[in-house]
Amino acid sequence: MPIKQHFTKHFTKGAAAVTLLKLFSHMPMNMTQRVGTGIGHMMWASRGRARYVAETNIKACFPDHSPAQQKRLAKQAILETGKTIAETGALWNSPFEFGRKLLHHIHNEALLDDALASERGLILILPHLGNWELTNHYISTKTNILAMYQPAKIPELDRLMHEARNRHGTKTVPTTASGVKAVYRHLKKGGTTVILADQEPPLKSGRFASFFNRPALTPTLVPRLLKDTHAHALMIFTIRTEQRAQFDVHILPVEEALFSHNLEEAAVGLNRSIEQCVNKAIPQYQWSYKRFKQRPDKDTPPLYKR
Repeated sequence: MPIKQHFTKHFTKGAAAVTLLKLFSHMPMNMTQRVGTGIGHMMWASRGRARYVAETNIKACFPDHSPAQQKRLAKQAILETGKTIAETGALWNSPFEFGRKLLHHIHNEALLDDALASERGLILILPHLGNWELTNHYISTKTNILAMYQPAKIPELDRLMHEARNRHGTKTVPTTASGVKAVYRHLKKGGTTVILADQEPPLKSGRFASFFNRPALTPTLVPRLLKDTHAHALMIFTIRTEQRAQFDVHILPVEEALFSHNLEEAAVGLNRSIEQCVNKAIPQYQWSYKRFKQRPDKDTPPLYKR
């Protein structure tokens, strides 16, 4: 494809996506969620990549479910993904006060307050569960954050996301060696960082550990940071309640194994910590992500066929 045509195609796609996401900020959240459910229904009906991956992951992780239960859970997950897309558009384009008003209850807030009061440094582990963007709206009321940041492939979306995440004192650094060093220094000074630790790292940066009874390449960044900085660690996530346009923040302790200096044991502790979060709202997890793409050995067949 010629360079000019390639640029025009991606610019058009990015501009359209940004325009659509901005529209959600002009709706009440309950309407935004209804539209998001509609997006989810279209994603399900299209039988595209998201549905295929969600169905594959759920069959692998919940083998005791009947085929009908697996299909129902996969569809619920895709509908929740649709809601996340629409909600994120609204949150990226609205003041933080808009997001804070959506928060109904903070579970175990004392855990966070105690960790911050110690001034020892704090790693908040945030799974791709519920609406992870909204979690930032809550944390910003407590402390300034330094977070690692993976740029989006479409420049217009990247700019929108970057601006949204850097409001109200939040600072982002790239997911590079220099970014890791910045996080390390921040924690040593008693700062707080947020890490999304439930996606596949490069092979050299992970260990295989069970995640919902399947081997998953698991990042070792969090246990390495804990070992070197002696920081605290907590799980945090924000999920939808049964009441439309209402969310709860949950704060949970991590598994003790996460602090092990043995990286294989620490990876198990990390995944168990994430599992306890996911079990609070299984359909709201990002099951449409290829979490098990890497194989632990050449004899293990690939989970995904496409």
